[in-house]
Amino acid sequence: MTCFQKPKKWFKNLAEYFNVNADPKGQTAEFIILGSGGSTGVPAIGNIWGKCDPNNPKNLRSRTSALIKYNDMNFIIDTGPDFKHQANAHNLTNINGVIYTHDHGDHTNGIDELRVYKNRQGHNIPVYGTDETLGSIESRHGHMFESRSEFYSKVVDKNILTAKDMKQKFEIASGLYITPFEMQHGHIMSTGYRIGDLAYCVDMSYIPDESIEALKGIKTLILDSAGYQFPESRQHANLEYIKELQDRIQPEQTVLTVLSVIMDYEDVKAHAPQGAIPAYDGFKTIITL
Repeated sequence: MTCFQKPKKWFKNLAEYFNVNADPKGQTAEFIILGSGGSTGVPAIGNIWGKCDPNNPKNLRSRTSALIKYNDMNFIIDTGPDFKHQANAHNLTNINGVIYTHDHGDHTNGIDELRVYKNRQGHNIPVYGTDETLGSIESRHGHMFESRSEFYSKVVDKNILTAKDMKQKFEIASGLYITPFEMQHGHIMSTGYRIGDLAYCVDMSYIPDESIEALKGIKTLILDSAGYQFPESRQHANLEYIKELQDRIQPEQTVLTVLSVIMDYEDVKAHAPQGAIPAYDGFKTIITL
């Protein structure tokens, strides 16, 4: 009999043995909601708070945007009109790419702020989206997509997501994969994104069955809920459809975003479907990749 038995696994160090920070670098990312508001933000111009309590800081909402922090890299989802302030609030000194969901101004009109990052970083900023989305943005912000003189060089490089790319993972950075999928947003199509065990679905009123299949197994479902109180909404998901998506996808947590001036944080929190919580600017969660 020996007092020493060969272990089934050799550990590299004590941290691994005791499972302290045992996840290899790159297996997780941080997801931050930069903006949780609807198209007007909260308060709207005129200092209109609607039904939102101005004394609750979680009711102060900038326009919809999100951030994926992966190692030392930052990837933005949508650059709305409040993007400059969101970037400063989170001290975003570098950006490695921008992913667009659709072309509406409340998700895109802050694109001009990318000039600062291009000048600081010394290279163009990659942007991702469907041909329809990026084409529409380019038609309104052409100076970002093409050089017009030696003083006005292009700022972004287009990366088109085609129909064949839908529901297919692409590697946006080493070890970071993103799966785009189609959604309906009124009369246009928008693009949702799955990153590891999280899905980000804004703006949308309906998610096709084939896209829902690509979301099975996620833990966090972030949903457009601007139609929450409007059963007849054709632009944004209403309460009944939010419940249906929860039942079909079975996430551990549903986060309701795109919150308007009539959606007070505490009121939504108190009456949200089981397993759902309202978002707020600065909401953070960890993604397992």
